[in-house]
Amino acid sequence: RLVGTTILVDSTHPDFQARFKVTRQGTPKVDERLCGYLATIVSSHYRERAYQAASRQRVDYALAYEQMISTYCRLEDALRGVLPKLLRDMSEDSASGPTDARIREE
Repeated sequence: RLVGTTILVDSTHPDFQARFKVTRQGTPKVDERLCGYLATIVSSHYRERAYQAASRQRVDYALAYEQMISTYCRLEDALRGVLPKLLRDMSEDSASGPTDARIREE
């Protein structure tokens, strides 16, 4: 869900839960399924916001599709580097607060 410039990822959603795994030591496990899921959620909101900001009346759907795929791939690569820390922070927060992981638009 997009709220202002913050994308909220519902960590209690069944699709997230199906991809969220922990190691035997109890730390979040980063894998391709989780990176792909988060990249899909975030890139769709990011592209939507970009189109709203550009105030485009007519949408070239072929171009929009290419931009969505490009955004998704770049985001998936970037998530591989930051996701372990994000998941650790989320695990710490879940013990004391909200269940949403927050990713800010840059």
